[in-house]
Amino acid sequence: MKLFIHNLEFEAILGVLKYERQNPQKIVVDLEFRYNYDKQKKDYIDYTKVAQNIQDTIISGKYKLIEEALIACELSICAIYDIRDLKLKITKPNIMQNCKVGVQL
Repeated sequence: MKLFIHNLEFEAILGVLKYERQNPQKIVVDLEFRYNYDKQKKDYIDYTKVAQNIQDTIISGKYKLIEEALIACELSICAIYDIRDLKLKITKPNIMQNCKVGVQL
């Protein structure tokens, strides 16, 4: 089974610039991963909990580097869920006027 969350939007302190440290900015997260679903056991992953975990990790971390936030999210998700083939992307859509920037795992 494949779970995906696209365009998870929230505001967080993330960045090294002075105004990024003082003002939350819009963050967009996309993720996908595979997991084993057992219909008999009703073994599923609650995507609302995954989304909340990602949001809580980034907001509480107040990371300077987007790479640090990405790794923290990866470690948090992998510690909770038995998943494989994780694809994770964090985007800062408003930091530059002419493009969106981010990192992807």
